[in-house]
Amino acid sequence: MVFYAQHLPSFIFADSMPVYSLTDLNQHIRETIADTYPDNLWVRAEIVSMSVNGYSGHCYLELTDSKEGAFSKMKAMIWKGSLKQIDLKFITETGRKLEAGMMVQVLVKVEFHVQFGLSLIIWDIDPAFTVGDLAVKRAKTINKLKQDGHFDANKTRTIPFPTDRIALISSPTAAGYEDFCKHLTENPFGFTYGLALFPALVQGQEAIASLQEAFRKIETLKGNYDLVILIRGGGSRHDLQIFDEYEVASAVAKCSLPVLTGIGHERDESVCDLVAARNFKTPTATADFLLEQSLNAESAAMELLLGISNRLVWSMKSREQDLERLISRIGTLTNQRLRNIETIFRESLNKVLQRCQFTTHTLEKDLIRLESEVAAASPKRILDLGYARILQEGKRKKSKAEISVSSPLKIQMKDGEIKASILE
Repeated sequence: MVFYAQHLPSFIFADSMPVYSLTDLNQHIRETIADTYPDNLWVRAEIVSMSVNGYSGHCYLELTDSKEGAFSKMKAMIWKGSLKQIDLKFITETGRKLEAGMMVQVLVKVEFHVQFGLSLIIWDIDPAFTVGDLAVKRAKTINKLKQDGHFDANKTRTIPFPTDRIALISSPTAAGYEDFCKHLTENPFGFTYGLALFPALVQGQEAIASLQEAFRKIETLKGNYDLVILIRGGGSRHDLQIFDEYEVASAVAKCSLPVLTGIGHERDESVCDLVAARNFKTPTATADFLLEQSLNAESAAMELLLGISNRLVWSMKSREQDLERLISRIGTLTNQRLRNIETIFRESLNKVLQRCQFTTHTLEKDLIRLESEVAAASPKRILDLGYARILQEGKRKKSKAEISVSSPLKIQMKDGEIKASILE
């Protein structure tokens, strides 16, 4: 290292080697760096920390870079006058403010301060680099999911129709969660849904592990739910980069239940959106899908009931017509049967009457014959022939042996009776 005499006004020799004051050394370093890096230059690095001094308004950063095993750190700052312009430019291009954890490409001036040491003064920023870095990460996530065979896994899951048992992954303090729940539960149609919240961080360094844990819990209870809904309210592209991370997208893709995403993107889709069974732009749009499903199901049920009702009415009318035809047929058959019975009855009656007449005629002849026989055997007729009837004690006697000598006799003749006594 060469030191110029004008830069070393005071020095002390020790063992034939010069010893310099720290101030002289730092002054020389400052001038050397100024000579070596006279112009601004572009530097790529990651922001480790970042804070704005509340008194001065200057922004102080710590930058880092790891490349091929090497690791570097350096302090940087943005003057108050430049900070507002740089922030506005970055927000306009990326949709968010600068913050720790971002990869940035900045225009810097290398400076060495005698009192505070080496630092970079940031004069400008290239937002396209940060956006491009996110795009590269996103592409790597998509390629890895495709290589693993998980990219289309969740798309094959059938979304139940309708659905009312929902496992919801969201930050309970997020506005998107409140909007989703209110839109779904306070719907004007009176539909009710079973919502189970699995709270998770959706931003920050701990968000990946938090979202993975939520999906693991749902897997253990998957029999209780029809599907999973992952929501987050609107935000910048960088705010939503967590949903481009492989670990989160993989949890969505491999979920055994269909996953619906409502991650308030304004410009494009996250990787989680791409691998989910269905994706929507906002949490409210996701709730609208569920309500539409319920309306369609209700409409289908009403159509089914109407169809059943119409078929029942048609069936009843058809049965009524069949019954009328049957009644008419029964009436016709009954009348015909009655006529047949009447004919048979008349024929039978005629036969009976003829038989009765024949029998009556036969009986009349027999009666006449019997009357003739009876008349011929009549006591009166016998008496008319000169015969007499002998009665004793009111009984007709046919022989002498039947007559008792102790009782009088009555002799009945044609023209009267004669009483007689028996003499011994």
